[in-house]
Amino acid sequence: MSTPKKRFDELSPFKIVHHDWNRPYPVHVEIDPTSRCNQDCLRCSYKQEIDGARDYIIQDQQETIPLERFLSLVDEFAEMGIRAVTLSGGGEPLVYKNVDKVIQALYDKQIKLGIITNLALPINVGLLSQAVWIRVSLDAGSEASYQVLHRPGRKDAFALVLNNIKDLTQANPELDLGVNFLIQPENETELVQAAEQVKALGARYIRYTPAIATDAIDYPSLFDRIRDDLETCKSLIDDDFHVFVVGDRFDSLADKKKSYNFCYKQQIHPLIGADGQVYPCCLLKYYEKHALGSILEKSFKEVWDGVQRQSWLKCLDVDQCPSCWFDRTNEFMEYLLTQNPKHVDFV
Repeated sequence: MSTPKKRFDELSPFKIVHHDWNRPYPVHVEIDPTSRCNQDCLRCSYKQEIDGARDYIIQDQQETIPLERFLSLVDEFAEMGIRAVTLSGGGEPLVYKNVDKVIQALYDKQIKLGIITNLALPINVGLLSQAVWIRVSLDAGSEASYQVLHRPGRKDAFALVLNNIKDLTQANPELDLGVNFLIQPENETELVQAAEQVKALGARYIRYTPAIATDAIDYPSLFDRIRDDLETCKSLIDDDFHVFVVGDRFDSLADKKKSYNFCYKQQIHPLIGADGQVYPCCLLKYYEKHALGSILEKSFKEVWDGVQRQSWLKCLDVDQCPSCWFDRTNEFMEYLLTQNPKHVDFV
């Protein structure tokens, strides 16, 4: 048998098979340390109307989880057996004043760390490079388009991001550092340029995904224009670099009925907002009707086991959910939970 090719499983929807589904608490919790941000992205997802009109824009609230509560939350996670934390936004997680202390606390408790960041600020390379993975929101192949889409407030922001990517990959070649590229009309001609740049800097992958926008982008037409460029990007794939075109995320933008009956993803990967509220998923974050309870008022365990979350679960109707990135994960999980599925021997 020939040696298998190196796998790129970072974004697999099937990772759940490696965990006990009967566990009472999540495997992974995503946290927004702050709603403050160093940028003003043109299509920031938390300014878009994903599940109807927003009650408020979280960045306007300037919310921040207090350091003392954040550190006690890390202790709770360790006691509950929560295995991984992603720092995300909301805002930009690395502008959180005490982010280094929080990151060190997670390392000390041996909780695995991922970070979603724009990386457009001075960073502690030695500390961040110890994370399991970092995903950088780039969305551009040039300073000009970066300025249009990210509106960073500093003229050298794109160059700073690229330099930070290089420093991190050099500090730890084993770091799974990837780049996210939201395909939009303003950057559709820079797909190849961005892929070539980040590969040369040591990134492990680039991921092309759609942008959620209140004023919807015509992705079928856009895809026709970029099809050849995406194929050129895929030609850059080798044992050390991968190109993901997340087709199911484009498919999920279509208005279609769910092919599963329950959301299993929310049980294993909830989120905590900068407002302290626990939310079931990233698409429903910062909608008051989807808040499950506050870690500023209760322990995470109390929120998770509490009446407010149980009431939300009883009312959950997946057909009322917005377009979802995790349809495939939920379809897969529901199939695995099905007793005596048909024709299992006809593999």
